[in-house]
Amino acid sequence: QKFTKIAAMLRTKVRDIFSKSRIASPRSLVNLKVYFFQARNIMEEKEEKELVKTLTAKEMKALAKPEFAANPEKFYPTETFAKMGFSRAQCPKCENHFWRATEERITCGDSNCEEKYSFIGVGCGKGAKGQKITYAEAWNGFKKSLGSTRVPCTAIDRYPVVARWRNDVDYVAAGIFCFQPYCVTGELDSPANPLIQPQFCLRFNDLDNIGLTGRHYSGFIMLGIQVFNKPGAYKFFKDECVEFNYRWLTEELEIPKEEITFIE
Repeated sequence: QKFTKIAAMLRTKVRDIFSKSRIASPRSLVNLKVYFFQARNIMEEKEEKELVKTLTAKEMKALAKPEFAANPEKFYPTETFAKMGFSRAQCPKCENHFWRATEERITCGDSNCEEKYSFIGVGCGKGAKGQKITYAEAWNGFKKSLGSTRVPCTAIDRYPVVARWRNDVDYVAAGIFCFQPYCVTGELDSPANPLIQPQFCLRFNDLDNIGLTGRHYSGFIMLGIQVFNKPGAYKFFKDECVEFNYRWLTEELEIPKEEITFIE
């Protein structure tokens, strides 16, 4: 757009030069070159003045948070929570709203509010007996659960961790990175829709916290659920995401619903 405006300005100047003479003199060409650089500088200065500093993700969340908290039925799957037997509460520690299955749950369950790290269920295993499972078994259970929902998800292989199809990032840091920008914009069809994928991700922004907090890693496998809704081809959204994940947690991993919270 900037260079279109410069071109329009130059065309006007060229017409002005040749309206006086059919042959451009060396001086007029030099003047035209000077005019080009002047026009470019003017446009760049104007463009720089029109730039507006955007907010960070945290700043945008902080602005939106009061609106979300005041109108949960507008932004969250409140009816789905209610059908599952969950009610809304506010954590006395972080003051975030969350959904719980029992009033005995006082805090939202985040480790910062619990002031400790703990495993859901018995040890770090599955079910009442704490049955140990491998990464592969965890993925196979996830695939079985999400592949048999009322809107089944198709399992696909993970993408390379080096994001060579993108020019804005070097590594895959989340499952959705695999489908940005082209599948998200609709320029390309996704491999399946909806889909699940055991995507290995790398994150280096919290290296100083690794080994200290218990919650930071440089690499992890994200069991992502990706769905691409289009006009006339709606698949599912937040209600189904909560429903399908809750089914996996309770039926496949055998986690008691009383130990599950959904934090807004």
